Amino acid sequence: MTSKNASRRPPCAKRKSKRTRAVAALALGALGGLFLLRRGEIAAHTPHATVAIQGHETNPVIDREVAPTAPRLSLEAPAETATQDEEPATPSSDEWDDNPLGDLLRNIVDKDKNVGTFLYYYEHVLLDRESRKQYEKLLSDQTMYAEVKQGLLHPGETRETLQGNMTRMVKIDYLREALVWGENPSHEALLDTIEQILLADNFTEEMGTDMRLSIATNKMELYALLFDHAPERAAGVVQAAKGTRLEALIDFIANSIAQRRKNELSLATEVRP
Repeated sequence: MTSKNASRRPPCAKRKSKRTRAVAALALGALGGLFLLRRGEIAAHTPHATVAIQGHETNPVIDREVAPTAPRLSLEAPAETATQDEEPATPSSDEWDDNPLGDLLRNIVDKDKNVGTFLYYYEHVLLDRESRKQYEKLLSDQTMYAEVKQGLLHPGETRETLQGNMTRMVKIDYLREALVWGENPSHEALLDTIEQILLADNFTEEMGTDMRLSIATNKMELYALLFDHAPERAAGVVQAAKGTRLEALIDFIANSIAQRRKNELSLATEVRP
C-alpha cells in the first residue's frame, strides 16, 4: 500500500532514473521533425503579424491574472537545515560535465536562477522531507507562474535558437510537473496561467518563420497538458479563441492533439494481449 507521504510526493521524486537534458533535446528534435513534415500546414495557421486580439476586452480567460502571492524561494538549501556539507538547491557544474548540453544548461541557469532551482529538484530522483517541501513550494509558487508566463510569451528573440528552445522547454517542464502534482494548492491558478499563455497573441511582426513555428510548438505542448489533465479547460480555450487571430491555430492544435491521442489509444489497444 502506498504511504500517505509517498502519495503527496511530487512526480519527480517517483522517477526510477534521472532524466537528462540530452534526452530532452532528442525529444525536441523529434517534435521539430514532426513540425517540419507539416511545416506548410502549421505555417498556414500561424499568425504572421501583430494585431489586437478581437474581443479581448470581454474575454474572461485572457483577462484573468495570476496573483503573485506565494513567497520566492532561495536558491540555497533552507537555512534551518543547511550545513557546510550540503549542496545548494541548484545543479552543480560537475553534474553536467558529461552532458553534451552542459554549457548550454549552465548559461540558462546563470540567466534564471529560479529555473536552476527547478532543475536541481527535477533531476534528483530521491528527495528528503525538507527538499520535497521546498520543491512543493516551488511547484505551487504563483509568482513563479507569472515569471514562466512572461518568459514563454516574451522570449526576447525573433529567430529560433537552441538556448531559447531549451529555456522554454524547461519552463514547460516546470508547468507540467506543477500540473501533474495532484495536491497542488495553486492548481486553479496554474490552469489559468496555461490558458492565458495559449490565448495570448504573442506572434510579433519581427519574428521569423522559424520563431513563429517554435512558439506554435510551445502552444501545442501546453494545449496537450490541458487536454490530458483538464479537458474541460482545453475545450474552453478552443471556444475562447473563436473570433480571434489565433482561432485557426488553436483549432489546428486541438484537432491534432485529439487525433494523436486517438491514434495512441488505438495502437495501445492493438498491442494489448
